[in-house]
Amino acid sequence: MYITTADNQLITYSTPAGWHVIDNSGLTAVNDVAVTVPSVGAYFAGSTATVGHTYCHKTTYSGTSVSSIEYFPIAGGTASTVAAPLDRVAATNDGAHILGARMLSGVPQITDIGVSMPIGGSTQGGACPTTSGAVPNFTQKTLNTYATTASGTAVTSIVPASNSSVAFVTYSAGATGSPVIPAYFPSTNTVSNIALATTSGKSAPTAPVSGVFSADDATFFVSTAGDNQVHLITKGTTAYSDTRQLDPKLPAFSGSGYSVPDLIAAKPRTFQ
Repeated sequence: MYITTADNQLITYSTPAGWHVIDNSGLTAVNDVAVTVPSVGAYFAGSTATVGHTYCHKTTYSGTSVSSIEYFPIAGGTASTVAAPLDRVAATNDGAHILGARMLSGVPQITDIGVSMPIGGSTQGGACPTTSGAVPNFTQKTLNTYATTASGTAVTSIVPASNSSVAFVTYSAGATGSPVIPAYFPSTNTVSNIALATTSGKSAPTAPVSGVFSADDATFFVSTAGDNQVHLITKGTTAYSDTRQLDPKLPAFSGSGYSVPDLIAAKPRTFQ
């Protein structure tokens, strides 16, 4: 388990090692964490860089005796510390991308770190290294950043589809909200800014604040500020589009009116 805290600590828990506060060098402020695929470690998003930690212990020997053990150290390789500040970070299930987003001058930016993780049977080996002071390598293959046409105050999430084909960015509205939801397509390295529709009789949406994919990845359910609704971003034959809106009518915490649904989840399918 990996935990980030408001005072910029990185905390881990594992069955063999218990609780540990780990090295946070390279991260001026810690914003988010994502477990790698395969789950050989985790990437921490910071205000100055994105840093990958391995789950292998860094064991240093003095002769035949152990002189020190560092739990969850920074990985080796070119993708261990990447000069890409991020507010939110996520890993794609195909193991090929660490995706992140950050708000830069009121505009969400998307970063794609192409990576190669050590797996069983690879040249890096599936087992943790036994050489004194050695750690596995996380290899960076590409690094690209893309602008969007959205406008907001803070990125709230970047959500990849389970099939790794697309990832959506959600954010909180700024002074001049932009009714689009950015979608990033790793296979083509392209961004599509999908317009959010205005429902008849409702105020216009100003920002997509939270979202979740359906089990088949065909629909992205996103809750929106401005109209306090849930929009269905549906995959068509050529692109995604806003095809339907649901009105949950969540009561406001105080006073009259309705609240923004700022947390949304999908119930997994069940099989008989």
